[in-house]
Amino acid sequence: MAIEFNCPYCTAVIRVGDTAVGKKGTCPKCDTAVVVPRPGVVSSTEPVSTATTSPDVVPDVV
Repeated sequence: MAIEFNCPYCTAVIRVGDTAVGKKGTCPKCDTAVVVPRPGVVSSTEPVSTATTSPDVVPDVV
């Protein structure tokens, strides 16, 4: 199963495998270090998107 979350810095959509939860990786779009959150958990540093269109989808980080 895949986990999908937004980079807290550039808001790119990142998809990773469920075994990556809690691991560190790098956003392929902005090259910033990120930690893969548990599904359904919103980081306090993660900006909330109000856009009606989805951002660019970036494939696997880890």
